[in-house]
Amino acid sequence: MQKSESEGTFMKIGFMIAIVIVIPVFSQVPARPKPSFEVASVKPSLSNEGYMDGTPGGRFIAKGIPLRMLIGDAYRVRDLQIIGGPGWLNADRWDIEARPNAEVVATTPPAANFDPTQPGRDNLMLQSLLEDRFQLKSHREKRDFPVYELAVAKGGSKIKVSMGVPPGRPRIRGGRGSFEAYEISVGTFVYFLSPKLDRIVVDGTNMKGRYDISLKWTPETSQAARVSPEGPGPPSPPDQPSIFTAIQEQLGLKLEATRSPVEVLVIDSVQKPMEN
Repeated sequence: MQKSESEGTFMKIGFMIAIVIVIPVFSQVPARPKPSFEVASVKPSLSNEGYMDGTPGGRFIAKGIPLRMLIGDAYRVRDLQIIGGPGWLNADRWDIEARPNAEVVATTPPAANFDPTQPGRDNLMLQSLLEDRFQLKSHREKRDFPVYELAVAKGGSKIKVSMGVPPGRPRIRGGRGSFEAYEISVGTFVYFLSPKLDRIVVDGTNMKGRYDISLKWTPETSQAARVSPEGPGPPSPPDQPSIFTAIQEQLGLKLEATRSPVEVLVIDSVQKPMEN
């Protein structure tokens, strides 16, 4: 049966409409700019204080801090995860005072959940400062590293699900041979374990949720004291076990040496800033 000319025209129009309908339309949404400080002073330091702090209002102060440590704080990576860069990255120290615009503080609230591996507003502002004043350029990639994997021991985990941070207690505090924390994830725990073992620790427990964790051990003599910004914890008695034994006996977990791809921050280029 032969189709009329009008029927053929109608079918062609319908086919063209169908083509138009199935073609998706993508719109480019511009990325939100990284927050930055409104005013910042950066100067070479002669201080050995090694002090770094921030305020709820976004003000940032550093005294006698090497750039390598500033990078670690800004990008939320441990020292072992920072690759490359000149020797002065760790040798030279800096004094920094910076404050943000009130609008930035109002429109970019700090992170709601405590996670030291994820940069919050203040970390992003410090990133902007380092990229602007030190001309820091970097990228992230995965590299194969020797690591310790934290896993559940044979008898099962002994750590308790958190009921919240007790009034008047810091969320995290630690010192030489001690660590105490409330309402943290296992991922946060391994983040704090890494510098105590001088090796990156990865989470292999598959444990979700928030926990209270208390650990005491006898540190190796080669380990330097590393103290949390929230304040030092009580020193551990000299008869405490090694950190490996303590993790198994006190937490029901274990550390296993292995190799694993680890995300690192590679320094592509960096320059000393012009003095204020």
